Amino acid sequence: MARVDFSSACRRMESLRMMLHLGGGEMIPLKNIVAILDLDAAQGQSAADFLQKHALPSGTRTAIVTNAYGKTVVHPSTISSLTLLRRSRDGAKADGQWPHSAPGA
Repeated sequence: MARVDFSSACRRMESLRMMLHLGGGEMIPLKNIVAILDLDAAQGQSAADFLQKHALPSGTRTAIVTNAYGKTVVHPSTISSLTLLRRSRDGAKADGQWPHSAPGA
């Protein structure tokens, strides 16, 4: 029987809470998120320009803008922006990294 190192398993679980699952097997670090954009609610020419510029696949409901090492990347997701926001808050609150929450929230 293989021996399991409990402390390394706990560290792995902690690191996963600092990630946001975007669907389709893609996860990104919470600390790299710049914006979560609701494309379902986006209207007008600026929204159309954004979609065209970033060549997001059809069915994309949300665009997640990240910045890591000076590089900005737009990640498409079919998951609603509200669900992604809730996931990001739940993970960050668990790690004590959500300074934007109102007191008592």
